[in-house]
Amino acid sequence: MSTVTDLQALDFDYVIVGGGTAGCVIASRLAEALPDHKILMIEAGPSDLDDKQILDLRNMYNLMGSEFDYSYKTVDQTYGNSNILHSRAKVLGGCSSHNGSLAVHPFEFDMKKWEEAGAMGWDWETMKRLIKKLRTPIVAIHDRHRNPIVYDFLESTNKALDIPVVDSVNHEITSSRGLAGGGASFCSLTYDQSTGYRVSASVAYIHPILRGQERRPNLTILTHAWVDRITVVNGTATGASLGLQSGRKIKVKATKETIVCAGTFDTPRLMLLSGIGPRNDLEDLNIPVVNDLPGVGENLMDHPEAIITWELHEPLEDKTVMWADAALLARREPANINGDDGMVPDTMMHIYTMPFDVHQAAHGFDVPKNVFSLTPNIPRSRSRGKVSLQSSDPKDPPLIDFRYYTDPEGYDEKTLVWSLRAARKIVNQDPLKKWIKREVAPGPGCQTDQQLSEYGRKTGNTVYHPCGTAKMGDTKHDPMAVVDPALKVKGIRKLRVADASVFPLIPTVNLMLTTLAVGERAAELIIEDANKSFANFRLAEYLPKKRILLVEGGPTDEGDNRVLILRDRLQTIGTDLDYGYTRNSHIQHSRAKVLGGCSSHNDMISYRTTEYDSYLWQKLGCKGWDFNLFNRLLDSLRTTIRLPHPRDQSDLCKDWITSARAALNIDQVHDFNQAIVSKSGLQEGTGWCNVSYDPDTGYRNSASIAYLHPIFRGDEHRPNLTVLTDAWVSKVHIEDNTATAIDVALKSGHSITVRAKKEIVLCAGAIDTPRLLLLSGIGPRQHLESVNVPVVCDLPGVGENLMDHPLTTMLHELNRPAPTNTVMNSDACFFLQAKPFNHDGDDGHIPDVMVHIFTVPFVDDFKRLGYEIPEPERVFHFMPLVPRPKSIGRIYLKSNDPQEKPALDFQYFTDTDGYDSAILVEGIKACRKVAEQEPFKSWIKREIAPGPHVTTDEELDQYARDLSGTVYHPACTTKMGDVEKDEMAVVDSELKVRGIRGLRIADAGVFPTMLSVNPMLTVLCVGERCAELVAQDAGWQRDTPRL
Repeated sequence: MSTVTDLQALDFDYVIVGGGTAGCVIASRLAEALPDHKILMIEAGPSDLDDKQILDLRNMYNLMGSEFDYSYKTVDQTYGNSNILHSRAKVLGGCSSHNGSLAVHPFEFDMKKWEEAGAMGWDWETMKRLIKKLRTPIVAIHDRHRNPIVYDFLESTNKALDIPVVDSVNHEITSSRGLAGGGASFCSLTYDQSTGYRVSASVAYIHPILRGQERRPNLTILTHAWVDRITVVNGTATGASLGLQSGRKIKVKATKETIVCAGTFDTPRLMLLSGIGPRNDLEDLNIPVVNDLPGVGENLMDHPEAIITWELHEPLEDKTVMWADAALLARREPANINGDDGMVPDTMMHIYTMPFDVHQAAHGFDVPKNVFSLTPNIPRSRSRGKVSLQSSDPKDPPLIDFRYYTDPEGYDEKTLVWSLRAARKIVNQDPLKKWIKREVAPGPGCQTDQQLSEYGRKTGNTVYHPCGTAKMGDTKHDPMAVVDPALKVKGIRKLRVADASVFPLIPTVNLMLTTLAVGERAAELIIEDANKSFANFRLAEYLPKKRILLVEGGPTDEGDNRVLILRDRLQTIGTDLDYGYTRNSHIQHSRAKVLGGCSSHNDMISYRTTEYDSYLWQKLGCKGWDFNLFNRLLDSLRTTIRLPHPRDQSDLCKDWITSARAALNIDQVHDFNQAIVSKSGLQEGTGWCNVSYDPDTGYRNSASIAYLHPIFRGDEHRPNLTVLTDAWVSKVHIEDNTATAIDVALKSGHSITVRAKKEIVLCAGAIDTPRLLLLSGIGPRQHLESVNVPVVCDLPGVGENLMDHPLTTMLHELNRPAPTNTVMNSDACFFLQAKPFNHDGDDGHIPDVMVHIFTVPFVDDFKRLGYEIPEPERVFHFMPLVPRPKSIGRIYLKSNDPQEKPALDFQYFTDTDGYDSAILVEGIKACRKVAEQEPFKSWIKREIAPGPHVTTDEELDQYARDLSGTVYHPACTTKMGDVEKDEMAVVDSELKVRGIRGLRIADAGVFPTMLSVNPMLTVLCVGERCAELVAQDAGWQRDTPRL
């Protein structure tokens, strides 16, 4: 995907005005959560993708006054500096693409004051939750970016002001101490420590979409476009009018909502141009009044700062991220403005190791080459300003009047003077003192409070933290509140604001994290409203007047962290959530007994269906199941598919990927799903697995979570759906060759018969669907008669054609514990082509070897065979598997007792030409090459199994068989095909069971042959397609939302 500068279609569900800090968050989250809704994000500036001058944090000061900056100016300031350039970003990502990326958590006190100001629900716990879910990493400045002078600054601060030096201000703020009294530290940033590049809102939320790592076909990002008005019709926002880069004027329509994220200056400017604001101001400019909102543009706040500069004896080392790498928060008063904050800091200071002297030079101060500056600022300033219009011309910049230092009690000025004196105390204290040659500005002649005030105000600057001009509050009782706590604009339907303008009070700290949190909360609120009004659970959505029953043999997964937490999924094997089916030799075949099925039980590895596999399906008689169909179905899935979040990408896996690339001479694939849909398709390569999970919580995004939990929570209203759990289906009733009912045993012990007026759809999986068919008399005549089941329909294919992905497991001992930052302990893999062509001979270059890795112990088989087992945290497994095996097995009944488990006979390694075991031998050899390649080699202490003494192909073949296992991918036991020509086909291309009316199957059993990749997404596609087919037979059409 790429950004666009022109539009053809002008109708959208959601229009986001402003691609800034909050806007990027909202666009990404809405596109992910509402795949059936069309979303437009409009940005006036260009994209930042791969633009080093934007991404490199060291370059941030060169962005000011550039083409990426609106360069706003203020009106004359009576007491402050009238010449401050108020830099505002004109680029995707907004000010998070333009600032220093300082990432500071607001204080509990800040959120308390927000709630007192009417922003109910924006409490401390909510803010912590929102910041925790941010996709931007919050990391300390790396050691290699830490200048020695900064260490001395921190030590001198501790001595001069009795302020502790802390490792992390954020940790202290969120601790029980709450940074009471203050603290000094290196800054925490949203940046990549390895490159020094910022991780802005755009980088974190939009770049994965632009790079194709996340498929969001419902999102359009329009750049170089200037919005001049919000369209309001009869009190409802309906979209926006805008000018494109080409000069063409257009109007876009928003059927659901318009969300304004244009920032503290441009959000009120746009609202005023649209007739939303103080009546008198609008009428003075002949702008028709749409909604008299007196608070629009008022309540402007900022963090004003002074700059005090010293000349150094010698140049500094070139070690920095962005020249302002440390800060302090201090307490000057026994009680702050409101006297109820305990000891929350009320002053703040940043350092600068570069000349930051534009206003000093203008007043005649020297500009030496080697400088060190401190910039004391006022965290909770009392002065309030205003943003207004100078005309009704959308191209005119707004009038910005901060009214710095105009608070009547002089609080801001007193804080300024105290902070300048505090800065001098720090610099006059060893060890920082030894660096200093002289004070340049204001200089030793500036000593009195009046002199310091005059200097600080007239040469001062801003920390670029404007906020508050569309403040949030109690819109029923506060006439100056512009938006309510749901961020909805007072008096205008379908219009929200989400940026720093909604802050009712300025936070004590840098604003970026709080602004990102506003974006996250806005997205949640919009999605909640959307889910209340729009259906997306398939049959219940398509057929709201039809009563639907879903029967599950296990319990619900709601609130069960054994199921929900992805990295703990191994805890479910062999428990009450596992059917624990018959072992095939030494292999236990785990099958989920819980709502969501195996998507609530597996590793959530999520690979798209390959073009080659869809080609084979059609070749085997699955008419219509082509690559285009799969891509459409995959794009409509509600599960979120992503690469592991950077914080879940361990150094071990990174080194493993690097070594696999070098050892096997294969490419590092950035995104396997992107490769699958590309022209070249899936080829050899190594990289991170695609996973369906929520990186904010570590929870899986199973079929149950994606499709059913919104209904359980009440987000989606589905009165026509009943979900019955802990219920065991023992038989499908067939009357006159028509499926009419099922027998169900309830948890209570009662047995009931449930009738279906329209259809019965079996989704019991590749093991239990054929079991249920056989118990119902549908299957091979000879087998049914052998277990005394009356034959209803002689279908020889039921239970036959059983396929799996057989694997073998290697065991290595690590020389240090495996890292614990992981998604699901199996985060990377590689694909390899070992044979010149596969067993079908027509697959081009699609791989025939796949290797997973695991950093948790699978050691039962190794114990059984007498291998030495290392400590659990030092276990590492290579797991080569066969993507397209030739061996085929079967499922059959042991008796006609519905409670007896079926017999599973996978017949592993029974293919006549030895293909399957030969593939595993090639996989073992490849894994050994990786283990011997740096940097991964440095992790390995020794190979335990097979062991270095096992070397020949014959020995490795035997080992692969002895240590064989499964990836838990049984399939193909009720295969789809041409039922007119293939006697072994159980269902046709519409998933209807051959010879039985009103009965379909939709699970992995219908696969005609094994897939080349992990099958979960393809199973979900089968579910999506089945819902369409059932609904279509009931009269629904795909281009209409419901029947």
